[in-house]
Amino acid sequence: MVEMLHCSSSRNLCIKLINKSPGYWKPQGLWYSPIQSSGYSAWQEWCRDNYYTGNYEYLVEEIPGDDLLLINSEEGVEELWNDYSVSTMIDWNRVSEKYIGVEFSNYKTLKSIYKKYCQPRHEKFNQALLILSLDCDSGCIWDVSNITLKPRFE
Repeated sequence: MVEMLHCSSSRNLCIKLINKSPGYWKPQGLWYSPIQSSGYSAWQEWCRDNYYTGNYEYLVEEIPGDDLLLINSEEGVEELWNDYSVSTMIDWNRVSEKYIGVEFSNYKTLKSIYKKYCQPRHEKFNQALLILSLDCDSGCIWDVSNITLKPRFE
């Protein structure tokens, strides 16, 4: 099982049910990133490469995979868009009626595919903005009622 990591600026993290709100490229919630074989998460590597530091690390335990929307291909992005888009964005409230969260994996491949669509008049422009708004392989959980976090290093 791959361990997942949440980084926070708070040493005393308290998680609660998240209010979702439409109108954002990315959903609001508890964001996490898988820990890679290097021992770092994709988010930590993004932070290092972009000179962003100062996070406290928490392991996210037992993410119920059956209730998580997994997006890892262009087809997955298209399905998400076809099923849940409203105008130019995803209606994350509607997504949350069926899933506890969403996980985007295979980010580098998706980014390379969607970069070419990042032209305002392209039919996939809004999907490209969604994918390019992500920084790395990551997921977001808005129903945190069954999620446990523990400090990675005590």
